[in-house]
Amino acid sequence: SAFVSPWGSHNITGVDENGHVWTLWTSPEFVGWTITDLTDWLHADPISGGVTSFLTSWNAFNMTGLSSTGELVTMWWAPELGPGNWQVSFIGQGQTTWDTSIQVDSWFNAAEQSLNFVGKDQSGQITCYTWSVSDQTWRSEVVQPINAADRVARVSPDRGRPTVSRAIGLGASGHLLWFYRTSDVATWAFEDIT
Repeated sequence: SAFVSPWGSHNITGVDENGHVWTLWTSPEFVGWTITDLTDWLHADPISGGVTSFLTSWNAFNMTGLSSTGELVTMWWAPELGPGNWQVSFIGQGQTTWDTSIQVDSWFNAAEQSLNFVGKDQSGQITCYTWSVSDQTWRSEVVQPINAADRVARVSPDRGRPTVSRAIGLGASGHLLWFYRTSDVATWAFEDIT
């Protein structure tokens, strides 16, 4: 997972076999690259599975994964925190528990000014967990219910247009399904695009 900040900082993030989140980064004022074990540096617990990252419009860096109990854990930094003052936060504690066998993915929607995380919850539904600047409340949205006719194992967000919330997944039938947040910004619909 990777992103580039407006000031030219390049950040590439991954997870090792012990669940530690590592970031390989550089910035215009440095020569060469630096690698940092964020998990160790922040005294955070290891994560289960992969890590996903994005940059917000207020230049906050977010690197997110799942705890061993299925909670979203974010390691994040924003310029107003000051250099090196990273934070570790549990997102929506006690609201949605995720299936740790499926990686959570994420994106930032610039039009909605929203943070979005998509994965499979423990009931088996494909779920999007979202927070926006306007309402500042975490909410869970069902992307695909458990009883859907053509179930997908997981979805990946469409990052091609940062002003929409869309995801794509492969159904059990082999058909490609395109999911999108509707205009009421609370429900999801889908189309079979095969």
